Amino acid sequence: MLITIFRSVVGFFGFKHDRKLALKALAVAAARNDTHSVFAGLVLMTYHGVVLLMSGYQADEPKIVSEYQQLVDRLYSRFPNGALWILNKGKILRMRNDPDAAIETLQGGLDPERPCSFAQADSLIVFELAWTLLGQRRYAEAADMFVRMTELNTWSHATYYFIAGGCHWSLGNNDKAQSLFDAIPGLMAKKIGGKDLPTEVFLKKKIAFYKAKSKRLGKDEEKWVEAITISPSEEMAIFWNTHARISDNVALLHIREWCATVPAPTISSPHSSQPATPTTSTPNSPTPTSTPAPPLILASIPTLDTPDEFALRSLLLGVVHRTVKSYEPSRAFLLDAYEHQNKIENSTWIGGVAMFELAVLDLKEAESAESATLQVPGVKPGLEKWRKALKDASANLDRAMQISPNSTDLSSRLDTRISMLRDEIAAKKESLGL
Repeated sequence: MLITIFRSVVGFFGFKHDRKLALKALAVAAARNDTHSVFAGLVLMTYHGVVLLMSGYQADEPKIVSEYQQLVDRLYSRFPNGALWILNKGKILRMRNDPDAAIETLQGGLDPERPCSFAQADSLIVFELAWTLLGQRRYAEAADMFVRMTELNTWSHATYYFIAGGCHWSLGNNDKAQSLFDAIPGLMAKKIGGKDLPTEVFLKKKIAFYKAKSKRLGKDEEKWVEAITISPSEEMAIFWNTHARISDNVALLHIREWCATVPAPTISSPHSSQPATPTTSTPNSPTPTSTPAPPLILASIPTLDTPDEFALRSLLLGVVHRTVKSYEPSRAFLLDAYEHQNKIENSTWIGGVAMFELAVLDLKEAESAESATLQVPGVKPGLEKWRKALKDASANLDRAMQISPNSTDLSSRLDTRISMLRDEIAAKKESLGL
């Protein structure tokens, strides 16, 4: 949606088919000191924030982050109490891998005694805060923020409750999680154009899946929370690319948790038993950047027994291994997720997302190799490695499109991410002269 808004704005200015020129024109306008500069700055910040979060890979991330930071600093200095500038300050801190400063900034933007506020802006701040807290495994606080979203806007309250319920499942609070899940049917939004909201189509299928599993296992179908094997909140986080912007410590906790499920993954991980940095913090305590995330909580060992669950586990493990730059196991897990596609009955979206994440891996791995090469005096980065990576990434995006038709859950979100990543691939090719 935000990318659509950006394209509409730049199209209005006559740059519909030239992203680079449009960005340059907006940057010039944003550098001025009038009303138009504020509008241009907001469009640019929105664009940079979405690209940094959702595209997965950026052809020149340092440049985007720097430009975003300059915009945020300039507008924040002019409007320190403005909710939209506080929101973007929190976002850029998250993009710069300082989630705890981001959380502090966003919480400050919600201070009851702040000079000014309005519900629409507050909802954006709460939404960003909720995902940032979830990314830090601060599940109780994240759940509170997702529930608070239902007080601030009318979009899919069912989705917010589903994520909040997943947070409580991660904490072992099954009764609280089930109560949130039980409220979901009564919170489903009205149909739009005769159709359910895409996220709510997804929710209905997940609830049916876990009810069926409960029944198959001879358990109470109405207590289907006990059939969950992987946190629903972490599953939903895939669609918001949350795991790409977490610390190594948090990623290691995820790896240990998902590798502890049974039967164990057939792919070995060098991190499956690697402990996170020792900590005395509790699951709900603050976790500054210099200290580790809350400890791993495993009330029981979940048992996976369907292709859907095996594919989801591999997808998540593939993403978080890539986050910690463990590229070989990341590739193996992502390919494993994809290879389950023909056996999946419910989560048919996984194969396409796995191919997208594999495309991101192709580019991240080449970027890492280039960075290592640059550290060696007199050695120039090899174009052939980049040529292959760009070709492979494009081919994987083609596969993602082929196996993710419009009928696939949340396919429009994947379509948008693929379009954004293709733009970044084109930019990288141009910068390399390929």
